[in-house]
Amino acid sequence: MAQHLNTSFPTLFRQRGVSLIVVMLALVVMAVGAIGMIRMVDTSSLVAGNLAFRQSTTISTDASAERAILWIRNATDLTLDSESAGYYATNLSTLDVTGKSTSSTRVLIDWNGDSCAYATAGTYASCKRPSEENESDGYKTRYLITRMCKTTGSVNASGNGCAKPVALSSQSTSKGSLDYASAGVSAKSALPYYRIIVRSVGPRNAVSFTETYVHFYPL
Repeated sequence: MAQHLNTSFPTLFRQRGVSLIVVMLALVVMAVGAIGMIRMVDTSSLVAGNLAFRQSTTISTDASAERAILWIRNATDLTLDSESAGYYATNLSTLDVTGKSTSSTRVLIDWNGDSCAYATAGTYASCKRPSEENESDGYKTRYLITRMCKTTGSVNASGNGCAKPVALSSQSTSKGSLDYASAGVSAKSALPYYRIIVRSVGPRNAVSFTETYVHFYPL
């Protein structure tokens, strides 16, 4: 009696083996994709966090700039340097705010209170002292003020030259309005510009620099 061999089971087993390999490969690809997506999300979160810290650090410089403006208003003599307050009566034209310049004539700012130890001796001309450090809500700020003039002394001194805005041609004694009928109209010359440089160090060592230019008219 002839016997018939059933070969369907081995074929089925071979097909199941191939399917398992395909499924495993698909799982590997999905796992790699999931890991890549997680890393992408983590990186995006890190970048967003760093930008938020940088923006907060920049915002914190506003209060320091306001303190500098108040100091200028209350100062009794702006014609001479006041290093203890971080004020200099000249423009310091070679000032290197961030310490990135390679010029040996650059003027550095002692932001860290260590006599500009971040720079190699001989690579700069001088190291200027800023204001005392102010710390608030985890942000440490210092400022330095320069008067935009060539030399110290009187603005009108011979050989001195100061950057100033256009002179005020008319001034009203009444607040909020100015017209031809206003009384007390007079011409006034503006005072020099003052440059306020602020550095703020915040969380995660985020560092921001801002510059503000202000000027005043004599009362």
